[in-house]
Amino acid sequence: MTYLTLDYDDRLGERFLHPDAIALSDEAIAWAATRSQAVNPSDDWGTYLHLLAWIGVREWLQRRSPRLAIPAWDPATLPSYPPTLQIGEAIAQLVAIACLEDGTVELPRRWVETTSASLYVLVEVLDEIDQVQVRGFLPRTALMQAIQTAGLEPNVHDIYSLPVDWFDLDPDRLLLQTDFGTLGAIAPAATPDLAATPDLAAARARPAINAAQWFRDQLDQVAQDLAWILLPSFSYSPALRSLRSPIEQLDGILSDLTRHRDVTIPTTARSAAYDFRVDDASLRLYVVLWDLPSASDDSDWNLLVILSPQPDSLMPLGTCLHIHDDQSLLTETTLQDASSTFLYAQVAGVQQEQFLISVRSPSGIHLSLPPIAFMP
Repeated sequence: MTYLTLDYDDRLGERFLHPDAIALSDEAIAWAATRSQAVNPSDDWGTYLHLLAWIGVREWLQRRSPRLAIPAWDPATLPSYPPTLQIGEAIAQLVAIACLEDGTVELPRRWVETTSASLYVLVEVLDEIDQVQVRGFLPRTALMQAIQTAGLEPNVHDIYSLPVDWFDLDPDRLLLQTDFGTLGAIAPAATPDLAATPDLAAARARPAINAAQWFRDQLDQVAQDLAWILLPSFSYSPALRSLRSPIEQLDGILSDLTRHRDVTIPTTARSAAYDFRVDDASLRLYVVLWDLPSASDDSDWNLLVILSPQPDSLMPLGTCLHIHDDQSLLTETTLQDASSTFLYAQVAGVQQEQFLISVRSPSGIHLSLPPIAFMP
């Protein structure tokens, strides 16, 4: 197991200069100092750190993901202990620490076994410079599996000492999960194999995107909330080759598929695009669908999924595209050739049937979108 070690002076400088660091007001510090003694006098220092973390994370979410509509901190409101926050559809339990120097995070056994939270958010509270920094997150499902796999036991004080690298130390990915609606279902980079099962289960439980509305020039509410882009009809025009906009890029890809890969796509097909990031890769997902004549086929609609890099970006070798139905993996494809510029997969289904699209990065990080359905 690799443990993270930070030089103290370098750590303070890094945190002080970090653009995402939240500066704590004098009012917040005084409030936390007073309230900590009332909430948990037996551990007023730990409670003090957690109250400051509760204030700081709220402000961080307001800045970075305003669509979550996290209410501003109200000094008249006193959170339960340990503090939790509703982030999207997940309940996040805050884990406040003074520093990460020893590479471990202490978590009381009761916070693991009796919590209602589905997610732990790691927050560094730099009391010396009155700042809070969100450092990472860990889904509870991944934590429980990691504890079982590692055979980890609490110490005599009923405290678990967790390696820092069990947490996903990229806070941006926590924000990304609010867009995908799978917060609490994705495992940290250090334990990527734990991600697939809970991630898929959480995604299947999400309301489906009704792609049938695309034929009425509409996006349903689920797609709108996730900022999908409904694209106009295809032109396959060789003049549209700047590949800057989604429709221009898609026209180029579809032209390649129809000319060189024996894929037939009717001009009546409709499509939508979604931009996102996995690890450091900026990717774009296209979903193309068209209906099939049921009299000649057992299926009612066809789904073509294309994964490509965004303009001026590259898709890493080893990136995988998966399509599942409600029970099993239907198809998967992996980028294995540096000369390839996109991945694609195709399935057919009947009305009301749902398909789940997921992407796995070369490091093993899984992202799953809400199901795609065709419900005229």
